[in-house]
Amino acid sequence: MTNTSIHTLLFVLPILLSIHFANSPKNKQIFKQRRGGEKTPQGKLVGGWAIMLTLFFSYIFFQDLTPETQDFLSIPQLFFPFFLLGVIDDLNGMKAGKKLFYQVAILVFFLSGIETTFPNAILLLVFGLTIVNGFNFIDGINGLLPAISFVLFSQLEGGMIVATIMLGILYASRRHKEVYLGDSGSLLLGALAFSGLFASFENSNTFISNLMPISLFFLLPIADVLWAVLRRATFGAREKKTLKGFFKKISTPDEKHIHHLLKSRYGEHATIVICMLLTWVATEIAFIYSTPLQG
Repeated sequence: MTNTSIHTLLFVLPILLSIHFANSPKNKQIFKQRRGGEKTPQGKLVGGWAIMLTLFFSYIFFQDLTPETQDFLSIPQLFFPFFLLGVIDDLNGMKAGKKLFYQVAILVFFLSGIETTFPNAILLLVFGLTIVNGFNFIDGINGLLPAISFVLFSQLEGGMIVATIMLGILYASRRHKEVYLGDSGSLLLGALAFSGLFASFENSNTFISNLMPISLFFLLPIADVLWAVLRRATFGAREKKTLKGFFKKISTPDEKHIHHLLKSRYGEHATIVICMLLTWVATEIAFIYSTPLQG
């Protein structure tokens, strides 16, 4: 198959899968039903399934993937467990503390196979948790996370296959309002972005030395996590200042994320465009200061 044929297929396949899953009978409980409201139509959390199955399809049928793409998709033991964790959370719900525990366990298992110092391992653990949860935080407008992910993955060497898949998910979620990513999709994308970028560096020390431009690459997810911590972590005069209370505060959902603020001022469509432009500018700056990112 030609590159054009492959990318056309990878654009169409997640659209068809998303719509098919979203239209599945209500008695099939594998896809969580999202409750609708005045501004959020009813739908199903199927985007993560469509992405994962399309990636699996790529592994099986596209044996002639470029070495850069093979490297980019070379850490399934990191992003696949995050997808499964998201599926469980979508179906049954999971307390924030329990979800964080499993996230830490997955990342620790991944880092245990990497040669690095203990301080660097802790830094990678914190950074990975920030990225994965940052992607989850910005999934507040249907189509926003796929749009941002399209910009991110298209900028990375070897990431065009994932970028094409994200373009399909973006189309499906904006044209068919019953299609949502869910935690299975947002956690998968966060882990895939972290692992794909990590694989593009020679070793963990090179990754750590370039952490500042890499942080620019993930500007919106990181900024949203920091903003959430800053606004939620204040204690009242009579509240006990405990670690458990602190974690409970920063993990409580609200509608004051960066995209919510932009949406209230500029509207949904403009917010998506603004966030895509911010992501593109941030990645361009990251390329200037990090040669390995340019491949």
